[in-house]
Amino acid sequence: MKRLTSIVAVLLAAVLLAGSAGCACTNAGLIAKVNGKGIKQDDFDKEIARYKEQYPTMFGNADAEFRFRRSLLNQMIDAELLSQAADKEGVKVTDEEVAKQIENLKKGFKDQAAFEAALSKSGYDIEQFTEFTRDQMTSQALIKKVAADVTISDEEIKVHYDKNKSRYVRQPYEMIHVAHVLLNDQKTADEVYGKAAGGSDFAGLAKQYSKDAATASKGGDLGWATMPYAAEFQAAADKLGVGAISKPVKTSFGWHVIKMIEKKSDKQKTLEEVKEQIRQILFQQSQAQSYQNYLQKLRAEAEIEIFDEDLKAAVEGPVPTTGTTTRPTTATGAPQRTKPKAPASTATTTK
Repeated sequence: MKRLTSIVAVLLAAVLLAGSAGCACTNAGLIAKVNGKGIKQDDFDKEIARYKEQYPTMFGNADAEFRFRRSLLNQMIDAELLSQAADKEGVKVTDEEVAKQIENLKKGFKDQAAFEAALSKSGYDIEQFTEFTRDQMTSQALIKKVAADVTISDEEIKVHYDKNKSRYVRQPYEMIHVAHVLLNDQKTADEVYGKAAGGSDFAGLAKQYSKDAATASKGGDLGWATMPYAAEFQAAADKLGVGAISKPVKTSFGWHVIKMIEKKSDKQKTLEEVKEQIRQILFQQSQAQSYQNYLQKLRAEAEIEIFDEDLKAAVEGPVPTTGTTTRPTTATGAPQRTKPKAPASTATTTK
């Protein structure tokens, strides 16, 4: 009987140990849990290693690395909270929408090879970048939904304008409205200049001779400048009076004959000119604040477990503000999920 009792005791102990080990294993390989959903230690470590390789100066000492680790884990937690909230709110992004977004991004590159090279430089393949794009679009859709009631009144816009007039002034290049004829060689440029200076219709000459496909059909009209032109072009245009025509000017794009259509004398932009710009600024600020409030609410209601003892106390403090993060954010202030940054486009303007 004693032998039977001993066997039962051993078996019971084994069962209890197995159960205990099973509980411990549920957290094995995790750095944190968010409402029961694990964040893998391996994913965290890989992201740290990736940033160490790309931005080694961010890890100059142990204190700097600890701050980065704390910020990264906070953002991984926020990303998981947003993902769970998106599922709860029924926010979905289709495969077609993701594919369209990536195709639009590709347009900023010379060709597919240039896009893939930029992606490779970031250390990610197209599958990972597709996931990143989906996460980003999902977060933006969620923020748009939770901030749907954000509105900006005309009075708010006027108050902002009156307090910040110095921010809304014209740069020199914004004060000119010109047209041009773009030619491939100086000889043709001299010929076109002679005709224009002799009284020929400038718009007609542009339609007939200009190699700038984007403006030729509009008589060479470039509209009011929104960014500086090529230095040689800008210098020549600045010297022209209204109605005047420049001698041929050479830039990297070819030879230009320029006509000054209008000039603005007042550097201060009017309220009407910048009204929609200000509305967008205030909207984004208000939307970002709504997002921060929403994220704080998600944090307050969430069950968050940290298994890294060094980071536990630091991460379980207040939610860090957008301005103190060390990783990229969206236009609304939402942290990106821990995936690649979009590869930088190499596209340039023709101005």
